[in-house]
Amino acid sequence: MKSISAKISIAVYVIAASTFIFSSYAYKAYQEMDRYQDDLHLSLYLRGFAKEIENKPSLKENIAYFKKVRKNVFPEYRSIAISNIVQALNANSPQLQAKRFKEFQESERRFYNETLPKIEVAKDFFKKYVLLSVLSPLIGIFLFSVYLKRSIVHPLQKLSQRMMDFLVDRYTFKFSTPENNEIGDLQRTFNSLAQKAINSMDELKALDRAKSEFVSIASHELRTPLTSIKGSLGLLSSGIVGDLNGESLGLIRIAEQETDRLVRLINNLLDLAKMESRTFKLQTHWHSLQTLLESCADSLLGLAQTAQVRIQILRPPEDLEAKFDSDRIQQVITNLMSNAIKYSPKGSSVTLRYFVNTQSALEVDIIDSGPGIAESDQQLIFEKFRQATQPESRLVKGTGLGLAISKALVEEHGGTISVRSESGKGSTFYFTLPEWRKLESIQKDAA
Repeated sequence: MKSISAKISIAVYVIAASTFIFSSYAYKAYQEMDRYQDDLHLSLYLRGFAKEIENKPSLKENIAYFKKVRKNVFPEYRSIAISNIVQALNANSPQLQAKRFKEFQESERRFYNETLPKIEVAKDFFKKYVLLSVLSPLIGIFLFSVYLKRSIVHPLQKLSQRMMDFLVDRYTFKFSTPENNEIGDLQRTFNSLAQKAINSMDELKALDRAKSEFVSIASHELRTPLTSIKGSLGLLSSGIVGDLNGESLGLIRIAEQETDRLVRLINNLLDLAKMESRTFKLQTHWHSLQTLLESCADSLLGLAQTAQVRIQILRPPEDLEAKFDSDRIQQVITNLMSNAIKYSPKGSSVTLRYFVNTQSALEVDIIDSGPGIAESDQQLIFEKFRQATQPESRLVKGTGLGLAISKALVEEHGGTISVRSESGKGSTFYFTLPEWRKLESIQKDAA
């Protein structure tokens, strides 16, 4: 099968050749028509000239003129008629001249009657070939465009749709036999890449499942010895096995703190594993957002006092409540607030506010005056085990799981989470909750 480029070349050649051929035929028909008209004009002139000299012939001039014209007239019977006039003029016989002039007039009338239909035929041919020379490229271009649409545009649109389906995970790989042309080569290449990508995705999904299972199993297995260790440390610090000196007691309290930190890390890993495996269930109810924010602020008051940071809550004009899992949204707010406190300078404030944004969703903002986050890090910090990396940020302990868990929890509620920040100008972490209502309207309905 010929390639598309070869077919296009052939089509262009055929269109150009047909246009040239029909134009050539039209030109030839025009030349023939022009020649017949010239012959008719000459014939009419000769007939008029013959009438003028018939009664007063001037021998030398007339003979010379007819001899000259005789060489250029066709068909042969016209040339013979002119030769007969020349002979009659040479013979200087009035009777013979009258007879020859009469024969000449008859031959010219015969020629006129024969030539007129030929001119009409030539005109018809000229019109037909002009029309064909105009229509042939138009028809060729139309057929060529139909071919391009069927052989190039439609296959490319189809392939583009398959690519888009592949990008949005709606692609179903089907083995088909592409055509033996450039579009077919492109489709074969895409099929090969798609098959490799699907195989890679299957392998990645298998690895991800294995990872999630490993995290879940390892976390469960770690919890048991950690519970024993935590209990033992608690017994030691309580003095049940005897009094300890200050240095020993300090070491035990450090071990308790790190044990608590490890338990929180294991709980975070278990939460992530559940969310990724779609086995995480929310217990959503209607709650007052003001009450939840005050509870979160109270729980972090000690951390704020230690960091010498103030916590303030800005209430909206109207009381609002939202539908959410109280424990999980409290986990999100506590995580965002603790980060804000840790990164805020001494003597500054962390502000909490909530309001209905322009997208008609309930938005919760946690605003700090810390070092800010570079634009290149603003999306990375919501990934697992990732933290901001700007050099001006001071080192803060963390696993990089808090924001990843917060993002997953907010998205489980159907909301979004993000950050607005500039380096050196503080940060505003915010998330949205889609289901909310005014407390006033609830009270009116109840009344």
